[in-house]
Amino acid sequence: MLRMVAISGSELARRRVPTSELVYPEPKNEQVTKVIECFVKARLLVKGLDTEGKEYVEPVHDALVTGWQKLLMWKQEHEESLILQRRLTPAAEEWESVKSNEQL
Repeated sequence: MLRMVAISGSELARRRVPTSELVYPEPKNEQVTKVIECFVKARLLVKGLDTEGKEYVEPVHDALVTGWQKLLMWKQEHEESLILQRRLTPAAEEWESVKSNEQL
């Protein structure tokens, strides 16, 4: 859920997350997939395709991330790493893209 949070100052908002960011080593990946599916069925998360045809998942409404006390607590505990993660993710995606193009 922390990947689905955008931090702007002290405010939280929902964040659209490419499913490629939600891939973990097994058995954690299976757990993540099950949780996402449960949240989609409960209409707390939605799945879709972005303009480039890449799959994403995002919370249905900002109220889900701003009103969930447990999530707010997690955000406070991990805020520094979340900020770093937001900076590193685009660089890691670019590196992976370049690496894939070199192999072709």
